Amino acid sequence: MTQENKDRLAASVQGFRLPRYQEIPTVGLYLEQTAKYISEILSPLEENCMTSSMISNYVKKKLIASPVKKQYSRDQIVYLFFVAVAKGRRRNHLPAPRSLEHPTLDVFAKIDAIIFVHCFE
Repeated sequence: MTQENKDRLAASVQGFRLPRYQEIPTVGLYLEQTAKYISEILSPLEENCMTSSMISNYVKKKLIASPVKKQYSRDQIVYLFFVAVAKGRRRNHLPAPRSLEHPTLDVFAKIDAIIFVHCFE
């Protein structure tokens, strides 16, 4: 990554913060809503957008659980934030956060989300 790109990235994330677990919607979001929600929040990070096709592929690859009644839960959204930021860090040649080996959505999602948010900020 060139210094110019580093400076541009640093300027774009000034004041950026991920939502806390409690700030993520508790009602299920449909596929398009989920993609738009994640992309809007991650927009300052540039290249970290999330499309509905990407989310569908993560479900097919079992990186996240299938939606219930076509709606994505808070825990699934947390994992999608994690995946988007981890992928963005790899594209920018930065060390990735914790591994993506934990596809089960349970209490560990909340713990991972808290750790992830604190480490990222």
